[in-house]
Amino acid sequence: METTTIELKVSEDVLTRYGLDALQEKIQRRMDWEDLRLKALKVKAFLDEHGLDHDEIAEEARSRAWEIYKKTVLKDIIPNE
Repeated sequence: METTTIELKVSEDVLTRYGLDALQEKIQRRMDWEDLRLKALKVKAFLDEHGLDHDEIAEEARSRAWEIYKKTVLKDIIPNE
């Protein structure tokens, strides 16, 4: 992923209260969240454009993941069905 460095003006009060590292982490988390949100919108637009139901796809993925989890992690706890 290509990144860009930006310069921000931060008041001395804010910098003193939170510290530089904490502010950088907070802003980075927000930017990561925004990146994820934009990717999710692209996926939703693709699904809508192709007439696919994202709830149905998510339920199928959840169901498959649960079956794999039962067979691998819970194999000694839950008997085979």
